[in-house]
Amino acid sequence: MAGQELTRDEVFALAGAFQVGSAKTLLSLARFPAWAVPERGYANALEFWTKISEQLEAGVMADGRIKILEAARSWFPANETLARLAASAAATLAPSGPATMPGAGGAAVSVADGQGVQVGSNNVQINLIVRQDGG
Repeated sequence: MAGQELTRDEVFALAGAFQVGSAKTLLSLARFPAWAVPERGYANALEFWTKISEQLEAGVMADGRIKILEAARSWFPANETLARLAASAAATLAPSGPATMPGAGGAAVSVADGQGVQVGSNNVQINLIVRQDGG
């Protein structure tokens, strides 16, 4: 999905924690498409991560920003900055109200924490699991 670029703080944090070699390994762990990993056109880790952000903005992978930040947090679990950034990015996915499914009669879905729900028709089915971490 386009519009999922890394923030400036995320680019700086990733560049500080992952130089180009380890960055490529991290991207692999996050399932970033290998064909989209830049091979040239950057002089340092900051420029490399800026190029990755541009790829995310172009829509190279769904939820790429969150997947990369979660992989980084997993790699360095004691890094408070990466943990905070990953949590902040994940919070942007949290639903702010009932979800609706266009084309299905405007069905509204409301779920409690930790609950799952299945909504759909013969043509479209959506499975939702909502988890909210206290904090």
